[in-house]
Formats: sequence, structure tokens, C-alpha cells
Amino acid sequence: MNHSHKKDLFYLANLFLSLHSTDNLAKLLDGLLTPQEVEQLNKRIEIVKRLKAGESQRKIARDLKVGLATVTRGAKEVKLGKFAPIKIFFGETKFNLSKKIN
Repeated sequence: MNHSHKKDLFYLANLFLSLHSTDNLAKLLDGLLTPQEVEQLNKRIEIVKRLKAGESQRKIARDLKVGLATVTRGAKEVKLGKFAPIKIFFGETKFNLSKKIN
């Protein structure tokens, strides 16, 4: 990750954390993202959940109507540990926010 990309990610992460409520975050995201972008983001999160739950890549691609390459890319990122803060509990996504980003 280059310095500029990392700086941009930390800026967004800190902005999101500063909102202090899901309602405020939802309002921000509604203003920033199109309905299609929200749907795509939710599908990516669903891909990660299913990969971490042990589902096959082909089944995930078929169920979510996405390309196998999309799921494979998600699997690569899971293996790299980029989704470690996401924990799966009884089908719901929980985020580990104990580590504060500076």
C-alpha cells in the first residue's frame, strides 16, 4: 500500500469513527454512495463472511451472482489477513473496533 493510499484510508477510517453512531454513518454513506455502490459493498462483505465461514468460492459466486474472480480476489485478501477484524457470529457480522486508528 503506497503512502497516499494509506493516508486516504486512515482519513476515512477516522472520519467514520468520529461519527459515533450508526445513524450518522448511514447518513454519510447515503450521501456518498449510489444505491448500486451500497449493494456492491454489501456483496463484498457477504463474500468475506461466507469465505470465513468456509463456503466454497464457486457456491458463493453462484449464490451472489458475481464472478468467480471477484470471490477469488476476496479469498486472497482474507488470506492476507485484511479482514481479520471481521468476526462472524451466528450469521451476523461483528466488527472488532478495539484497536483505535491514529
